[in-house]
Amino acid sequence: MRSGKEYIAITASGTVSPLGLHASGTGESWYDGQTRIKKHERFGNAYAAALPEEAEIRMEELKGKKKAFSHLDRSVLLALLAAEELKPHIELKRNLRIGVNIGSSRGATGLFEKDYDSFSSDKTMKTSAYTSPTTTLGNLSSWVMQHLELHGPIISHSITCSTAMQALINGIAWLKADMADMFIVGGTEAPLTPFTIAQMQSMNVYASEGMQNFPCMPLAAGHPNQNSMVLGEGASLFLLEKISEEELETRKVLAIIKGFGYGNEAIHSLTNISSGGEHFQKSMKMALQGCSPPDLILLHAPGTAKGDASELHAINTVFADNTPDLYSNKWQIGHTLGASAALSIQNALDILALGSCPSFPYPTPMAQQKNPIQSIMVNAAGFGGNSGSVVLGSGKASCQSPPV
Repeated sequence: MRSGKEYIAITASGTVSPLGLHASGTGESWYDGQTRIKKHERFGNAYAAALPEEAEIRMEELKGKKKAFSHLDRSVLLALLAAEELKPHIELKRNLRIGVNIGSSRGATGLFEKDYDSFSSDKTMKTSAYTSPTTTLGNLSSWVMQHLELHGPIISHSITCSTAMQALINGIAWLKADMADMFIVGGTEAPLTPFTIAQMQSMNVYASEGMQNFPCMPLAAGHPNQNSMVLGEGASLFLLEKISEEELETRKVLAIIKGFGYGNEAIHSLTNISSGGEHFQKSMKMALQGCSPPDLILLHAPGTAKGDASELHAINTVFADNTPDLYSNKWQIGHTLGASAALSIQNALDILALGSCPSFPYPTPMAQQKNPIQSIMVNAAGFGGNSGSVVLGSGKASCQSPPV
């Protein structure tokens, strides 16, 4: 007898990051204990986590596929690279209502800076005809929609570093409202420019000298007041679908959405968050409604002393003596701003597939004991006092979320 229950599931993903292209088998790279952060001369010898050479080669190949691609910003090209991995999963479904919601904290960073430099140095005060259409935020989703030949709602947005999380939540809402059949959600960010890195350095949160062998060390023992944030680049996209209870018994999915939440709090400066992390408390409590506590929390924790401490305080308040294991991947791939939640979700999918969490390669006060891991909470927060949380469960019928 069919139950009629449906669940929101992640059925496919595509990712490019400092680890490389996910299609090339980077899932296990989360466990190799090696940071992808290093100093780069082109950024004034600052630390950054850039794409590896093989990903750069793939990007150049992609740019050669269509003449228009050569004019696009790097953030859009990263999204297109990630979208390539979704092609096989939608090849025969293009007649469906497939929406796209991709976000970015800063959008066309490199191209905007390049075009403005050209304009400001040109005495005629002229600029390229490509400038306006290639620096709009809508570029992100519209080019992915064009490349995949889809027909559905197109949304691009920015809510700083929680952008990708809000895109995921928005996609869930569209599916629950039956306003789309499938939704591609995620984030992309290409912030590795001297000007953008200088902005982070001006706030005194950027890593200047490596602590031991790792420039970025979130939650490091013995360094409670050390700021060690480092920027990275990347994109990660996910295909969301409604899945029936019967399909969960036979169809392989990457994860199911067990719960999600969002929160905000009053801010008293352009960058400050409360020491108690009220917005984190709100988003986590909402995500946990009708949902068992997760085995692991993938933290936002980018390596800023106040931000990391605020998130930990919120977790201790919400979970008290039952705090799950904690982990942050920023030591390895840097902070990718608007794409960071998406890359953490990809990290979570790989952890669920392999059953265990990577270890910090340096001492931390957090214990990591639960194995196997069947449910993971991912947190994200951004300027403006906002945050989002999602709980992902193993794609098995025995680990179901509340039905749609």
